[in-house]
Amino acid sequence: MLGPPQGQVPKWLAHDAVSPDGIALTWSDALRTGLEVIDEQHKTLVGIFNALAAAQARGTEAQVMAPLFEELVRYTREHFRTEAELMQTWPVNAAHRAMHLRAHQSFVDFLHRAQTLAQSHAADVAVDLLAFLAQWLLHHIMGVDARMARQIAALQAAPDGPALAPLEQGETLETLETPTAEDMLVDSVSRLNDALGHRTFALLDLNRKLQTEIEQRNSMEHRLTRLKDFNTLLAQINQAITVYDDEESLLEAICELAVHEGGLKLAWIARPDAQGRFQKVAAAGETAYLQAVEVSADPDVPQGQGSMGRAWRDGVASFNQSFASAVALKPWQDWARNLGLRANASLPLYRDARIWAVLTVYHEQEDVFDAELKAVLEALALDVSRGLDRLDLIARERQSSLVRESLLSNALAGIVMTQGPQIVDANAHFARMLGYAHQRDLVGQSTRS
Repeated sequence: MLGPPQGQVPKWLAHDAVSPDGIALTWSDALRTGLEVIDEQHKTLVGIFNALAAAQARGTEAQVMAPLFEELVRYTREHFRTEAELMQTWPVNAAHRAMHLRAHQSFVDFLHRAQTLAQSHAADVAVDLLAFLAQWLLHHIMGVDARMARQIAALQAAPDGPALAPLEQGETLETLETPTAEDMLVDSVSRLNDALGHRTFALLDLNRKLQTEIEQRNSMEHRLTRLKDFNTLLAQINQAITVYDDEESLLEAICELAVHEGGLKLAWIARPDAQGRFQKVAAAGETAYLQAVEVSADPDVPQGQGSMGRAWRDGVASFNQSFASAVALKPWQDWARNLGLRANASLPLYRDARIWAVLTVYHEQEDVFDAELKAVLEALALDVSRGLDRLDLIARERQSSLVRESLLSNALAGIVMTQGPQIVDANAHFARMLGYAHQRDLVGQSTRS
């Protein structure tokens, strides 16, 4: 047979503990059953009740409830096993034993649901659990357990030994084995309270599921909104690529669009210098970060282990979902935390089929770069790379035009360029030969005329 809990009882489980607002249960003789081992365990339950009341008065949170539930589960396992062993050793009335064990199972079911729901509704569960324990102390301990104790006392009564608990006047084993109206009332009230408790938890569980669905829907809406914003950003960057004809303006515009249209905290484009240290080419957003940060392309130094260094060396995008948990980002964690930067992505930019720079963007949320967003950012980097190639093509065309104009202007002979029956260009000497002040006066005229 099991005895009372071994070792020193935790201070917060002392059966005379009082909660901060003065609400507490005090152990009294009215709660005694006469079975010492059961009474000692009931004292522990009173202590748990008082600890829950104190926690509820302070404003219950899940982490506060966890150790209380652990102790209550441990108590329940030990106490119910003790009572089952007593009823096995001293075979009490079968109907009473069935009712008793049924009550135990109801308690276990209620406790399991309460423990699950406490993770999301700690305060509500604390109130309902206190109400459940109060009715358990009133109806089960003072009714069901007390009757069990008297039945065991009657079974143990013998001429050579006293009973563990005195029988009430007129009680015999036969009368104890016959359920009375009071027994049936206690059983009915206990069942009603159990049903109400389970119903309350069912509503809490439904509320938890609805809350979860709402949070999932909100998360999906935020994700879709973010994806829409980034697709809009991609379209605007492509428009900028067709508008800007110089490198500086284009790259600055790309960073500005990333911050103001993509909802990013910081965007910057950088290239490593001769010593391998990245130098800013363009930036927008929380640029204060860049005044103290040092990033390298060298894999042998800590400053080269970040996403920018990896993107430069590997030539592929590098995504970091959390600054706080990434060991490789330790050199920049303090700066990032102070500026509210929690995730970043580094995207290689190519020029003439060779890596030329790295675009790095930062977001204020962790785990923000899902598969769809990664795909959009990689497409963005590819379009920027094409934009850089376009700038080079425009520069080559301009250079070719300047060379052609120089050749035409400095030639001693008259030169005319035609396309079909129309003049498309000519040099100054040819214009003077025909009596025109400027060669542009010839452009568009018919060769026949």
